Amino acid sequence: MRRLITCSLVLLLAACGGGPATPPTETVSTTVPAATLKPVATAKPLATRTPRPTVVPTETVEVIEITSATYAEALDENQGPIDPTDSFRPEDTIYLSLSFDGVPKTGVVNAAFYWRDTLIAESSIDFAESNDGVVFSIGQNSQIGFNLTHVAPLYVSEQYRTEVSIDGEPVGEYPFTVIPAAGAIPSQIDTLELARGTTDNFDPIEPATVFAPDDAIFVVGTGDLGAASYIDIAWYINGELLDSASSPLTSTEDADDIGFYFCLRPGEGWKPGDHEVRVTLDDTLHGTYPFTIDPDQAAIESTPECKTPDTSVNFDSPQTFAWPNNLFQIDIPANWVAGDQGIENGTLTARWADANEQVQIIVLLYEDTSGGDMPTIINDAATLVTDTFGDRSGFVAADPAEQSDGSTLLSWRYLDSESGDARLLRGTLYVELRENIVSYLFVTTPDDRYDTLWDSGLSDLVNSYRIDPTQPIE
Repeated sequence: MRRLITCSLVLLLAACGGGPATPPTETVSTTVPAATLKPVATAKPLATRTPRPTVVPTETVEVIEITSATYAEALDENQGPIDPTDSFRPEDTIYLSLSFDGVPKTGVVNAAFYWRDTLIAESSIDFAESNDGVVFSIGQNSQIGFNLTHVAPLYVSEQYRTEVSIDGEPVGEYPFTVIPAAGAIPSQIDTLELARGTTDNFDPIEPATVFAPDDAIFVVGTGDLGAASYIDIAWYINGELLDSASSPLTSTEDADDIGFYFCLRPGEGWKPGDHEVRVTLDDTLHGTYPFTIDPDQAAIESTPECKTPDTSVNFDSPQTFAWPNNLFQIDIPANWVAGDQGIENGTLTARWADANEQVQIIVLLYEDTSGGDMPTIINDAATLVTDTFGDRSGFVAADPAEQSDGSTLLSWRYLDSESGDARLLRGTLYVELRENIVSYLFVTTPDDRYDTLWDSGLSDLVNSYRIDPTQPIE
């Protein structure tokens, strides 16, 4: 009996006409244990610059020119490469050393790390503001370093690159490769069929190549999957790629003799015609599997059911919530659920989450006892974050960043293994001091959805937050 676990992934179809798209679903099932086989490897890790000794003042140059870009296993104290290589193991930190002609005094260098066309992470260095401890000069030249850290192992793939720009203008693109972990078993797909369902032992139910418009189509397979290898799937509808939000199937450890399946049933049904699904194993096309949708075919109820939980977030109809004495207010969407709200030991706490528990907002207020010492306040906030989340799997925190409104932003990522879904979550905390009131505004979201949620309404919610420091905490 093969080991079993089912992973569910959301797939959204573009809508045409007057109504919203009905989201179809794509489900992945595999036999690797739950703790090690979840679609988290595409989540965005943190890209950071590597702190270095104080720069030696030298001449200013007008034009910034990169003379070399070198990947390495580490960077030395001068930000130069140690053991240069462009091939890394899935759990390695990726180091990139950039050398420049002269020592620039102005200009922003941005390094964006990609897998395929998916942005993994990016970071910038502003020569005008960050020379101290960031840029190291050697004679009339200079070096800076970037490193890419990540929670989940990177996929085995040759399709990685770093795009470097200066003041927004692209100046170079530098590829690198992730190779299998040392000692990893070879990955292979032994069997693969289209079907209307699958047994618990991954035997296809009613294998077919002709389906009804309302059928769920299963891609059922068996094989071996080495650590950080991946199986990817792409659906082509009448020759056009169906843009999917699904993640490849991967494992953080060797998994031999596994079974797996993907399934898809579009919310508005399949379009009649000839379509195909392409299956890829570690960048290599394993096979193309054609199928036909025939309107005269009768649909059957699939086994198991091809569905996924509702992960939509509704930001509609925001309503202003105000603390009874108007100490703070914030606009909360109408269908969100309020959590604990109260004051304990002088600290006010108020919580909300959307109906599907994808986004959580926490307001925390207390009276300042530091005498207005912001470094102490920020350090206390960072300590709270570490004490609360530091023991979570894959915890990574970024340096505090001052915001344009005067607040300071702390951000971190961790794997939410407690939910049983092993999602990569992003936490953000806005810290500010208003007279004698210290304010924390926490926001937690799935990491890979943060940007979309921010643009969809999270930005308006966060920016609606107001404090009246003339009011007491009561």
